[in-house]
Amino acid sequence: MFVTDKRWQVEVCAGPNDDWIDEAGQQRFLSTAWKLSSKSDRGGFRLEGPEWTFTERAYNKPPEHGSDPANIVDHGYPLGAINLAGQTPIILVNDWPDGGGFINPYTVPTCAFWKLGQSKPGETYQFVQLSVEDAQAEARRITALCAESSIE
Repeated sequence: MFVTDKRWQVEVCAGPNDDWIDEAGQQRFLSTAWKLSSKSDRGGFRLEGPEWTFTERAYNKPPEHGSDPANIVDHGYPLGAINLAGQTPIILVNDWPDGGGFINPYTVPTCAFWKLGQSKPGETYQFVQLSVEDAQAEARRITALCAESSIE
């Protein structure tokens, strides 16, 4: 469903680094209307919103993880990861970096990517958490709907 009020409901799955964000930070993420920044591009959709808060794990970590609570030892980034570069969440899209040293507390699953492709800077995202299984089921539903429409 296309929106007309510039507000998108976008699905997310927890992880891979959701355990670095405290409960208050996770609730704030899911209850905030995040504004899509004009500084977005085909590699990342930058979001504007409140500051994040972290678990103890993000502060009491070995020095190789870096000094910022959002820093972690380099690891791979999934497409759709919400990459937390300091306090700026960036949804990694199309030409995203495939790895680095920032945490990714949530990931936008492929079933919600069509919404990202339709949105414009200045519009807002309200994130809704799904399980991986529910995101996969939604992707199958959308694929079947598109296949059915192409036959007609």
